[in-house]
Amino acid sequence: MWLQFVAKYEVSGKRSHDVRLAAAMVASGVERVLTLNPQDFRSLAEIEAVHPREVLGMDKK
Repeated sequence: MWLQFVAKYEVSGKRSHDVRLAAAMVASGVERVLTLNPQDFRSLAEIEAVHPREVLGMDKK
């Protein structure tokens, strides 16, 4: 799954770590990730990245 994501999103370098996490999430049926850096995951259509402020209702989406 990770290699498919790397090829699909043309990933290299440090970003491959985020894509590896996303691939593991998809393989496990997890659709959302809670992160302080949602922009790192926004380009990945398979998962939704959520900032803690969104969960607490402090941010409008």
